[in-house]
Formats: sequence, structure tokens, C-alpha cells
Amino acid sequence: MAEANGSGVVYLLRHGTPAGGTRYRGVTDDPLSPEGWMQMQRAVAECGDFQRIVTSPLRRCADFARTLAERRGVPLVIVPGFREMHFGAWESKTPEALMAACPRSLRQFWSDPAAHPPPGGEPLDEFCGRVVSAWRSQIRKLGDERLLLIVHGGTVRAILGHVRNLSPQALIGLDVPYASVHRVAIGADGGLRELAHTGDVI
Repeated sequence: MAEANGSGVVYLLRHGTPAGGTRYRGVTDDPLSPEGWMQMQRAVAECGDFQRIVTSPLRRCADFARTLAERRGVPLVIVPGFREMHFGAWESKTPEALMAACPRSLRQFWSDPAAHPPPGGEPLDEFCGRVVSAWRSQIRKLGDERLLLIVHGGTVRAILGHVRNLSPQALIGLDVPYASVHRVAIGADGGLRELAHTGDVI
């Protein structure tokens, strides 16, 4: 898996709890809740030093990333390819509302998201393809840097699926809580290795 020529570390940080609570908010641009800000502040304190921040353009990631980049005095790059999956007709709906309205479709999505995307939503293979393309672009530039990547639950799953060589169907089972951090090491030979992860209570 030769994707880099240096040795560095990428911290994958999922955003904290957004305003409005848990719902399918792929492209729905809700900001972080006050709790979400505190979760991310605690998580970043565990990341140590980093030389660059890369973020999704959506507010629940980018607002915190801008504030942190200014405070740390490090460059910030916004990458549209790291946006969350578009959930189509399910955008901004809670799991409870969807279970009441379309339980069969929701269960099919949970059991095999590649074969049963949300109505009008982004197919899983296309989503993973754009995320992995954005990831590879960042890794090629990494060298021996430590990079903080602030993104979404689905985006983290797509990257971890790529690092672990998982099937798309396995991604939905990966546990990626709000404000969780995964560390991926990029070896001098370009190999990728997941080092550790933490939950949102750190």
C-alpha cells in the first residue's frame, strides 16, 4: 500500500455532538452544540502536537478547525472530498422517525448499506471513493508531519475501512463515537498502520 514517501501520523478526529442531537445529517449543515465544543477540546488535548489541520467544509467540523488553527498558529486546509455521505430523503431525520416511517428500508441499510442506500442518497461506493481519493492526496503530502484531520463519522469509517482493507458492508459496524480520535501511522515505506483510538470520554 505505497501511498507516502515519509513517516508521519494522522489523527482522525470526528466532530463532537452537533446542535439538534443525533440524526442523519450528511450535508445538513448544523453547527456544534456547546457540549460538542467541549468534547472536541478534550479530544484535541490528547493529540499532542500537529503541524497542519485539514477539515471538511461543514460547520460541525470547520468551525472548530478554524478556531483551533488560529489558536495553535498552524495552517488550515478545507477539503470538500471529506464531507459526510449525502443521505438523500433521510437528511436531517432522526433514526426514531425513520424507524417509524420506513423500518424495512432502514434495517436494510443497516444490514447492507452498499446494496440499500437511502432514497436519493449517495451510493456507498461513490462516497468511499471520494473520501479515499481525498485521503490519498493528503498522505502524498504528509512526509514526517503530524496531521489533524477533523471530519465525520462516515468519513472516518471510510478511511479506516481503507486502512484495514475492509469491505464496504463492514463499515457501518465500526464504532466511531462523537469526538473520538483514531491515529494512523504512515511508515517510511508508505505502509499504513492504525496505532490506537479513543472514545469521546478521554
